[in-house]
Amino acid sequence: MSIKILGPGCPNCEALEQMVMAALAELNLPAEVEHLRDLTEIQALGVFGTPALLINDDIKIVGKVPTTTLLKAWLQEAASDGAP
Repeated sequence: MSIKILGPGCPNCEALEQMVMAALAELNLPAEVEHLRDLTEIQALGVFGTPALLINDDIKIVGKVPTTTLLKAWLQEAASDGAP
């Protein structure tokens, strides 16, 4: 599973990264996690608000931090899809 956290390092961006790491650990799911902070790179992905979360290159949320319940549901769904 590939996870990209997009954001320049604002408090919400950092909170999202911590939430993702905690949820992955709690669910015991392997993932490649990358935090992109460069706004040019973020915009090249078609995202124009932060924080944002991509799971397997699918934009899940932009401009806010999801609830823990929603985040875990997305992670479990991506894991069950069999994506590497």
